[in-house]
Amino acid sequence: MTTLEHAFAHGYACLSARSELLDRINVFPVADNDTGANLRVTLAPLRSCGQDRTRLVSQIVHAAAGNSGNIAAAFFSALLQAQSCADLAEYVGKGSVLARKSVASPQAGTMLDVFDAVAALLSPLAVTQATCPLLLDSLRKTVQQTSVVLPDLRSAAVVDAGALGMYLFFDGFFSSLTGCQPAAAPLKELFPAGLEVAATFIPVHGAEHCITATLKAPGQHLPEMAELQRLGDCVVAIPGEDLFRLHLHAADPSHLRAQLDRFGQVISWAEEPILIAGNEAAGKQKASGCVHIMTDAAGSLSSELARQHNITLLDSFILLEDRACPETLCAPELVYRLMRAGQRVTTAQSSQTERYQSYQSTCEQFGRTLYLCVGSAYTGNYNTALSWKKKHDP
Repeated sequence: MTTLEHAFAHGYACLSARSELLDRINVFPVADNDTGANLRVTLAPLRSCGQDRTRLVSQIVHAAAGNSGNIAAAFFSALLQAQSCADLAEYVGKGSVLARKSVASPQAGTMLDVFDAVAALLSPLAVTQATCPLLLDSLRKTVQQTSVVLPDLRSAAVVDAGALGMYLFFDGFFSSLTGCQPAAAPLKELFPAGLEVAATFIPVHGAEHCITATLKAPGQHLPEMAELQRLGDCVVAIPGEDLFRLHLHAADPSHLRAQLDRFGQVISWAEEPILIAGNEAAGKQKASGCVHIMTDAAGSLSSELARQHNITLLDSFILLEDRACPETLCAPELVYRLMRAGQRVTTAQSSQTERYQSYQSTCEQFGRTLYLCVGSAYTGNYNTALSWKKKHDP
């Protein structure tokens, strides 16, 4: 990997390790507690960034999930064209424009603000060890400001989950790129307000289904955003040469699919009900004085049971078709369908950086933690945890 490719992978590790926190504070555009999961799935290809960049962009766009994932895919489709530090300002600027254009109704106080801030900062500044703290401090202030911009975020007393996710990515990305030491302070000290949903927050119910589709446009005639905006809420569209990726929220998926036929052939379609999380789940934190539990997803503890008992699961990755998917976010029915069709499905261990970031994030959020290590003879997880503990355990 090149220095730039290492930085992409490190940025992903920093974001991925804190995805459950992003889920807990996700209240905009709907409080469905999945921003962290969507960003983890969408940007997972960054962890092995040394491949062909065009293919990498295609993988990210294809894997894009949810509102945040699709907006991020638009941004990274430009950023991943950068080949060196000298290119960053140009492609961050292009990515910021593409991300904003992909959203039918761009809102201030979201991850778009972070993209714009990075573009503005890199315009006069080079990315160096000396400028890295300035860049990150400015991005931190941009994220903190989101808590007072949008009414939903003000009501919940949190920062925007997507914006925080992109801050976490750039924290790891710039620190790796420049050799700058990341902030020693835990995240809750960098953001003393905005990481816990207020007990008084009442989630608002909107459309009933989240839909993502890929369409092939006849004669490369891509629909206008104004046309797509009439189809539903939270519309995000990523155009290609003759394909476009569409994400939106709608009440009636079957009616929507019939409407899409006039725009082109539906190549792929995914729909799921939007489940508005209750405030108890959104703001769930450890009880004072408790020992937190974390374990490996290889222990076959379901994600649902882990959430119910506030247990942290550490992922490995399932490699299927041409992409990697975090184990806890990979639907078993998809794995079995591919295997029945004769496709090779394998697994990959999280990188040492990803595991280190997970240990650090868990201890920062929950304090004293008991790690139930599974399958350590094969994974090396036990020795990796001891290595981190020796160097970093508070």
